[in-house]
Parts: sequence; structure tokens; C-alpha cells
Amino acid sequence: MQESNLLIHMTKADLKEEVANAVREALKESKESSKSEDKYLTRDEVVKLLRISPSKLRQMMLDKRIPYSRIGRRLVFKLSEIEAMINSNQIGSLIH
Repeated sequence: MQESNLLIHMTKADLKEEVANAVREALKESKESSKSEDKYLTRDEVVKLLRISPSKLRQMMLDKRIPYSRIGRRLVFKLSEIEAMINSNQIGSLIH
């Protein structure tokens, strides 16, 4: 199959707008695909994220105060669930 070239005349402003639209669309698609591919964290990553000790994390898990899953022998924490837990426990607001 022979490839054909197309030559288009456009202003600098039109080109800028076309590029901006293409970037917006690519970012939108990237966000949508990243939502479906949720990130999973290890225990060490959750400890660092929440700034708690490993024993505190273990106690939260025993008390069922933090969501986690077991994949084989590994414990994993879904980032979106950890973020939701943080947001649901928020007291007050920084915005006045």
C-alpha cells in the first residue's frame, strides 16, 4: 500500500491550537486508562505514605481500619482505597 502525503496550509495560531487539542486528548486518555489500572502499594510504601510504624499498620489491619488484599502470600494495599480512607477520616478543612 502506497502512503500519500497531504500538505495543509495553516497559520501559526491554528497549528498551536491543533497541537494543544491533541495534547489535551492524549492527557484525557492517559487519565482514563490510569484510573482502570489502580496502583497497589506494599506494606513499606503504606508505612512511608501514612508516616506510621510497621506495628501501627499491623494493628490497623487487625482492627480492620485499613483496607488491604492478599495476593498469594503478599499483602497489598490499593492506593485509591488508602486515599479514600484518608479523605473519609479528614476532620475540618484547610480552606476557609
